[in-house]
Amino acid sequence: MKQCRTIVSNEIKDFHPAYFAMVMATGIVSIALEWMAFPYIARALFALNLVLYLILCAVLAARAWLFFPNLMADLRTLQRAWLFLSFVVGTNTLATQLVIFQQARDLAIILWFMALIGWVVCLYFILSGFISLRKKPLYETVNGATLLIVVSTVSVALLGFRLLDAAAPYAGYAYLAAWMLWISSFVLYLFIVSLLIYRLFFRPFPPKDWKAPYWICMGAVAIITLAGSKFVVYMPAGAPWEGMRETTLWITLLAW
Repeated sequence: MKQCRTIVSNEIKDFHPAYFAMVMATGIVSIALEWMAFPYIARALFALNLVLYLILCAVLAARAWLFFPNLMADLRTLQRAWLFLSFVVGTNTLATQLVIFQQARDLAIILWFMALIGWVVCLYFILSGFISLRKKPLYETVNGATLLIVVSTVSVALLGFRLLDAAAPYAGYAYLAAWMLWISSFVLYLFIVSLLIYRLFFRPFPPKDWKAPYWICMGAVAIITLAGSKFVVYMPAGAPWEGMRETTLWITLLAW
């Protein structure tokens, strides 16, 4: 029994921040299956995602309660800090499922605010980490997981855009804010990918560095394309938005 408690305690203490990628992936597959007219499988995966998310949140909360110094050490380690952004994307993905499957907009708004707070906190620690490493070349600090900055920012913009009805009196301002987040994500993507290309092809690259998830190089630009297509289709009508619509279309095509 004591050994079992020790194992559970160690698992909580060493809880990997990227485990929320399970929620991201399951939610994406669920939404895709719903659009492809497989509602039973889609809803089964939605139910599974609810369970996964609640379990992961409970473990993360237990870690914050029982091993707070350990959690803070992870957040202050740059290579670990951006992995926490998987919580942001996972939360926004689940909130999108809640809107699609249950029309639970109020709960989705709560989750969006949770994701937004998590995004701000993570970016604070990531920025602090970059500042503390100012003597080290920037290209040496980035890897595929760095692109979670882009993915999380677009997820905040994409869900915020989906929930714009809740801000009806200020929908125009809310839409502009979401669009600016999306544009910022695209610029960030170009910057980070340029550093990755330089590091991968023009600098010595030890085998241990291949552990990072470089598939996010495609995942990040895929969500940029998805969000851009949504902005183009549902952009408000009127003269002030026409130039923005054309710009968005061309950026989306470039991202694709």
